[in-house]
This record gives sequence, C-alpha cells and structure tokens, in this order.
Amino acid sequence: MRQITEVTVNPMNTGASVSLGRPTLQPSVSAKIISTSKNVPKASAPIAKALVAAHERGVRVEAILDKTNLTDKYTNAPYLAKAGIPIKIDSAHAIAHNKVMIIDNDIVVSGSFNFTKAAEERNAENLLIIHSKELSARYLGNWRAHQKHSIPYSLE
Repeated sequence: MRQITEVTVNPMNTGASVSLGRPTLQPSVSAKIISTSKNVPKASAPIAKALVAAHERGVRVEAILDKTNLTDKYTNAPYLAKAGIPIKIDSAHAIAHNKVMIIDNDIVVSGSFNFTKAAEERNAENLLIIHSKELSARYLGNWRAHQKHSIPYSLE
C-alpha cells in the first residue's frame, strides 16, 4: 500500500491555504468536508475561495457543517451555498467537531487545524495530508453516515 503523508505545523509552516493550493491537493473529481462552525464556515478567505474555485471547475464540493451555522453571524455557509455548493447541517450532535476534507477519494486532510485565519496565522496547529485510498474510504463512510442524519442548509 502506497501512502504518502505530509505534515504542516503552524506557526512554523505557512498553513492550509498554501497546502490547499498545492497541485496534489487541487481536487479534480470531489471534495467532501465535514466541519464545525469554527472551521470551513469561518474559513480564511483563501480556503473558502479555493473551495468555490474547485466547484466552478466542475469538482463536486460538498460540506457537512454543525448546527451553529444556522445562527452564527460569521459563518461562510451562505457564501458557499450561493456559489452552489451543497451544504448539510448536522444537528444530531452538540457540536460536529470534525476537521476533515476528503479529496478525490484518495486524500484525507485532518488535524487540529481549524480552517480559519487564526489557525493559519496565529495558532499552534497541525495538519496531516494522507494519500491513501483505504483511509479515504473509511473517512468517506463516516462522512456518509453523518450526511444521512443531516438536513439541507437553506439561505432563507
């Protein structure tokens, strides 16, 4: 089994925005995100823009966010939804504290890194980038389980 792992550790490295811009992390088929209100919805601008750009390239981008996105005034959920990215809200848990991206069913991005400007610039964080179809399949199974009990996000 070929498995390549990359590690980004802030504040020493430049963080996820640069990582998501790497050719190996530019999705060509799909990008699935499961995250809390502290992550993708409050994403640093480069991360949110990268997700929308991927969607506009024809990549199937989907997100599962937690219920705080229904009331949080700083959420980027409307920005992603207006771009046409399907978003579901997981309200089955007190907080959906996952920080995971599954890219092209081959790459798992996870760690303590909240996909925010603070994580990018100020916090001590870690981000693992694991190239593994087997691990991606396990994370995708978990993503689908959360998707089943989540409800569609609405801009209204």
